Amino acid sequence: MYSVDMDTDQLSLQESSAVIEAMRIIDEALDQTSNRSIVSASEMADFFLDLRSLLNPLVQESTTNEI
Repeated sequence: MYSVDMDTDQLSLQESSAVIEAMRIIDEALDQTSNRSIVSASEMADFFLDLRSLLNPLVQESTTNEI
């Protein structure tokens, strides 16, 4: 799939913000689902789409810089 090779020291403010927001979404989803044995497919799809929308600009920027 996608491969993003970034040194953490080189993260821009925008990239750092996106990573922090992605981690917040992950933590929130884990908190909401940790006590449930079943999680619906639509909830998981929403979760992954949220993460993808946050991280996609980083991937786009990375692939643009490689060209």
